Amino acid sequence: MSKFTGYRCSICKTEYLPGQVNYTCPQDGGNLDVVLDYEGIREKYESEDITSRADTSLWRYAPLLPVPEVEGDGTPLHAAGWTPVFKMPVLAGKLGLQNLWLKTSLVTRPLPSRTVPAPSWWRARGRSRPK
Repeated sequence: MSKFTGYRCSICKTEYLPGQVNYTCPQDGGNLDVVLDYEGIREKYESEDITSRADTSLWRYAPLLPVPEVEGDGTPLHAAGWTPVFKMPVLAGKLGLQNLWLKTSLVTRPLPSRTVPAPSWWRARGRSRPK
């Protein structure tokens, strides 16, 4: 079963087969959203198949992604992910939003991320982040 069935234009909703278009909709320039076989995914996987995975990178969701999994656990792609997010209800209210989430990479130290390499940088090199 192929999870990836094609693309759908975000503006005109025209659907395209894989390989039929590249990057944007030829009719109106809209972004192309990936269309997946959601029914096939539901039949094949239970939510526990994903939530029980110990992987803390984006590859935890590999069975649902429309791309082949990248080899090598030490690659930056396997080290990236699991960045904490925090709900910000007070600021959301002040901005007139229903939901607002803050994504932060500043977990172990209150320093700009460009000052201390992210945990994925350290893991990709087989090292522990300094304390």
